[in-house]
Amino acid sequence: MKNTLFVRIFVGYLLVVLVMAVTIPMVSFKLIREDHLKSTQQELHDIGIAAQDSLKPILNDHAALERDVTSLGQRLGRRLTVVDPTGRVLADSSRDAESMENHSGRPEIAAALKGSPGYSTRYSTTLGRDMLYVALPIKDQGQLKGVVRLSCDLAGINSLLGLIRSHIFKLSLALTFLMLLVALAFASLIARPVHALSLAARRVADGDFKVRVAHDRFDEVGKLCESFNHMTERLDQTFADLSSTKQTLESIIAAIPDALLVVNDQGRIQLLNDSARRLSGMTAVTEPFARYYWEFLRSEEIAQALSAPDSSVRELRLGSNYYLMSVASIGETASRVILLTDISELKRVEQVKRDLVVNVSHELRTPLTAIKGFTETMIEEGRFEPEYLEIIARHTERLINIVGDLLNLSELENGSTALDLAPLDLGSLLKNLAKAFGDKASRKGLTLDVATPPVAVMVKADAFRLEQLFTNLIDNAIKYTEQGSVSVSVTPTPAGTEVSVTDSGPGIAEEHLSRIFERFYVVDKSRSRKLGGTGLGLSIAKHIASLHDAELTVSSRIGEGSIFTVKFS
Repeated sequence: MKNTLFVRIFVGYLLVVLVMAVTIPMVSFKLIREDHLKSTQQELHDIGIAAQDSLKPILNDHAALERDVTSLGQRLGRRLTVVDPTGRVLADSSRDAESMENHSGRPEIAAALKGSPGYSTRYSTTLGRDMLYVALPIKDQGQLKGVVRLSCDLAGINSLLGLIRSHIFKLSLALTFLMLLVALAFASLIARPVHALSLAARRVADGDFKVRVAHDRFDEVGKLCESFNHMTERLDQTFADLSSTKQTLESIIAAIPDALLVVNDQGRIQLLNDSARRLSGMTAVTEPFARYYWEFLRSEEIAQALSAPDSSVRELRLGSNYYLMSVASIGETASRVILLTDISELKRVEQVKRDLVVNVSHELRTPLTAIKGFTETMIEEGRFEPEYLEIIARHTERLINIVGDLLNLSELENGSTALDLAPLDLGSLLKNLAKAFGDKASRKGLTLDVATPPVAVMVKADAFRLEQLFTNLIDNAIKYTEQGSVSVSVTPTPAGTEVSVTDSGPGIAEEHLSRIFERFYVVDKSRSRKLGGTGLGLSIAKHIASLHDAELTVSSRIGEGSIFTVKFS
């Protein structure tokens, strides 16, 4: 059996009850017996005092003494014995005095022979029973003349005491049983709410802060239950606040686009967000906590930053991407926060800007150099050659086209372009463009086809800008295709409408596909200049598509041509 509070209380009460059940009857019986013996002893003492006066005159008259002793003993129902100062029995109410031994050795007789009352309780060898004896000295003028002894058979007293003992034992059993019932009730009364508190405390320890302890008491236990309920209510509210704060913090951390990690002084991961998971290549089932960060992010720069005592900010390269890494301590703890901000796009933009300056310089320097050279030649020679003027005019026109495309692109990028949106039939627009580029395609021996559905495909768009977009795509396809065909198709899809411009040209290498929509980015610069391109047409097309909430994509393989697709939603 478990050592519960109920068991301890009940066992404690049981021990007390058992001790009382044993002790009280024993003490009570002893006190009753002693009181009864004292009462009987006092009674015999009083009778002996009265007998002294009647027996004193006839102590020397044996016959009279024996007669009176026998008569008195019968009337009183007590045994009387008279002995002389030597202890010899002179008369006895129950036995023949001549046959009795000397009584000077009896305790009560010995005390009386010394002049004091004597009392004794012992087994009588003469009568074969327990007896109570009281002996009183008989004095005459201060001289001891003899001793009168009265005795009482204790058989009746013992019988009465046995009956009393039986009643006391039965009463003790009844009271013991009753007290055990009271102990059970009392132990249960105390242990029940304490047990309920114990179970409730265990549920609180398991995280259930909704638990409450019901009670109907107003004592200390009831107050304890009320205090517990108030505590769990406060804990529930505090935990709810903490959970809300934790969820908010987790949501904020999860929403941070930058990769965030918290590591301890040993380099073990304590916290990370989804961006850090993606950066390190962890899956949703990966459990990174308590593992080392270098198991997922291997970088000497991270190790150096963590080993430095102070906070630091530095650039970091992981794979093909660039990051701005910030490392800082958390308060007084040894943990460190690592924040990795992806600056790959900024790096790319910086590179694009550098390339733009270089490309613009190259694009402008070639026509300007030609114009300057032929102009100086004509000035030096003092004559005007038509072919020189034609070259100057061609390069001047190319400069004008570059400047015009730059202005056009700048206007599109600044968002200041207001579109004149209206329903537009894509099939009609593309067929008109095909007619405009028909002669150019024929001169190169190319076939230009336009495939449209039998029904009109309408989109809400700016006709001028959309014509500009597809003009650039079709013009590029014809420029860079030496043989074969250029085809334009309109395809309705569940998500909207797709317009594809497909050519059978040389194709574009995969490493160039991600950059061909950048300004002045051309795959073959010498060929682009030869064909008169400005390097801005695809950038303009990309921006026009974005203004119409459309997506311009490209797919190409070397030797198989290219496909430019505009997806309208």
